[in-house]
Amino acid sequence: MALRETLARIRSQSPSNTVNATQIRVVLPILRDLGWDEHDPALVDLEHRDASIVLLAADEEPTSPESRSPAAASVYIKIAPPTASPQNVGPAVVAAAIRDGAGICVATNGKVWTLYCPKPTGESTDCQFAEWDIYSDPIERIARELKKYLSRQALVDRTAQALAEEALIAILDTKRLTETVPSVWRRLVTDPDPFLVEYVQGEVRDEIGLMPSTEQVAEAMRGSLATTDVRGASDSLPKVHHTPSGRRRPTGYRLWGETYRVKYQREILTGVAEAIYARHASTFDRITTLSSLFTKRPSERVSPIRIGSSAYYHEGSVNINKMMGLLHKLLQAFGHSASDVEILYDVPLGGVPAAPPRRVKRRQRRAANPPTSIRLWGEEHPITRQYDVLTIVATQLYERHADVFDRALAIGPITNNPTTRGNTMPIGDSGYYHDKAVSHSRLEGVCARLLRSFGHAPSDLELIYE
Repeated sequence: MALRETLARIRSQSPSNTVNATQIRVVLPILRDLGWDEHDPALVDLEHRDASIVLLAADEEPTSPESRSPAAASVYIKIAPPTASPQNVGPAVVAAAIRDGAGICVATNGKVWTLYCPKPTGESTDCQFAEWDIYSDPIERIARELKKYLSRQALVDRTAQALAEEALIAILDTKRLTETVPSVWRRLVTDPDPFLVEYVQGEVRDEIGLMPSTEQVAEAMRGSLATTDVRGASDSLPKVHHTPSGRRRPTGYRLWGETYRVKYQREILTGVAEAIYARHASTFDRITTLSSLFTKRPSERVSPIRIGSSAYYHEGSVNINKMMGLLHKLLQAFGHSASDVEILYDVPLGGVPAAPPRRVKRRQRRAANPPTSIRLWGEEHPITRQYDVLTIVATQLYERHADVFDRALAIGPITNNPTTRGNTMPIGDSGYYHDKAVSHSRLEGVCARLLRSFGHAPSDLELIYE
């Protein structure tokens, strides 16, 4: 409570106009509330050559500054002039911290506080992991962050360093993903992968019953397919009977002497997997060791299809060659021969059972009948808007994991700086926000990643439809 009152008092005062005033009126009062005594030279060094303040958090406190080791200097704080940006002094104090073995450093002008953690990278650049403005950001959030990273207790027991490194790694991972995903996508659309092309072909076929050619898909992905070509496609494209290469599409399969008709190629893998589950339910868990395309977590797959009444799913968008490899692995893993299955291309319509029907696509079901509530950890919550789902999940997680909620920043739609997003929704009173524009197709995946980030299973969340 004292720290919040101190922050509120600082806000009520006019900003300091010198470095010395900032130290006396802003920084030191905050440090006192965090357990630091500036009059004890064994804890606080106010005369360091490279930092305004050094916080000493050795496990066994030295009796004097001279008797401490460099590693005992846990935090370097550099105060910039009030009219300057903390970024101006950040590189210098980080370099000093790296030299002396400090784990965390702070650059501040009294208003903006920027925190760095050079330990994971060992470099003076790309090591910022937190920043806040004590005059405008929520006091609750600032107090929580200060206690997490700068309180004496957190530094002595090393949790501050561990959390700082974790926060920085999450930021660096997000940056790498942000930089890599566009380049990977550009490569895919410039020279389309056959797997991706076939997936798009299947989606178009499911949507309108027509099969686009490989080149049409490739041109569309490159953004050069003319509007007139799209409008005329229904007159020129063939009905779905053959693949673009001229090879006939499968119309059925034979398994253990029984023949089954299929409408879609993916039904073959579903049907064979269901048949194996019916015979080997007690050992079916070995399926996940065969390929990452088999999983118990549907959010991990692009187009998941459930295998019968089991808890397992397989990827629905696989080309014929990949599917054949999966079928052979699947049969052999459960003691059967790869030759037990045969793909058929001309199956008579009469007297042959169809493969088990494929379940309705989740996105189609949602679009026609959106969720009206969710069930999270056994408790039901009504919703009125799509983004309510993410709001509820994130708020509930914050209530359980407030001390480590920073790790949610690794999930794309979550931020602690709403000015970087167009339209955000606050997550309770946490000081965090989420993007409101999360589509149906992404919503469940985002919630699943968020739950996993805090050690919960995605199955803890259930979307309920009327």
